[in-house]
Amino acid sequence: MDNIESTDVGRSTSARSGQRVAIRAILLLAALTALRFGLTWSEHWQLESKARFRHEAAGWIGWLLLLAVSGFLFAVAARLPRSLHYRPWAPLLLAVVPTLMLAQPIVIVGFDWTLPTKILNDWYFFWNFETQFAVAVMLGVALASGFEGQGR
Repeated sequence: MDNIESTDVGRSTSARSGQRVAIRAILLLAALTALRFGLTWSEHWQLESKARFRHEAAGWIGWLLLLAVSGFLFAVAARLPRSLHYRPWAPLLLAVVPTLMLAQPIVIVGFDWTLPTKILNDWYFFWNFETQFAVAVMLGVALASGFEGQGR
């Protein structure tokens, strides 16, 4: 009798393990899809900005949000939560710095800017697009850190 019960427990454990692998694969594919669309949107936005000699905030915010979603989905895939209970304070505190870094151009120069912002005759290190990509992904990862009871 014990042998039958242990076999059932082993099957249910492997079924749950298989489900977790499938969920992780789906989340990873969704993260890669969001990343790809964010990259495409960014390239389109940059070309349009160069053609118009003006950066529009709506297009800029769009691709940054896709990159943040990509980071969020990847972080959730890396550490699946055991429950959907979310504790927002720590993630929001973590997200403050990336959000301020991303919001800086709009706060300082407005929604439509023509040149990179210079303060004290120097560009901020986070003005370049590569850093903005990384900061947007950091924002998504920070927001994903609020799920409680994350497991392997």
